[in-house]
Amino acid sequence: MNGIAVRGGYAGLGAPDPDARDIAAYPTFLSGDLAGDDGPGSSRNTENSNHVVTGSGTSSTAILDGFTISG
Repeated sequence: MNGIAVRGGYAGLGAPDPDARDIAAYPTFLSGDLAGDDGPGSSRNTENSNHVVTGSGTSSTAILDGFTISG
């Protein structure tokens, strides 16, 4: 959605500073692996989502930052 920023990489609840953002120290994953069974060279991906993230028709004001997207 234009004008919206979604950012990952935050320390989160339970951390001394939950708003601390460091994408290397606090990785955030978005996965389409619905069964949680994908692995290196795995062919068990028939249940995976067709789309994890879509952004068609958006402008540079739609920001998705600090995520690893897989599956």
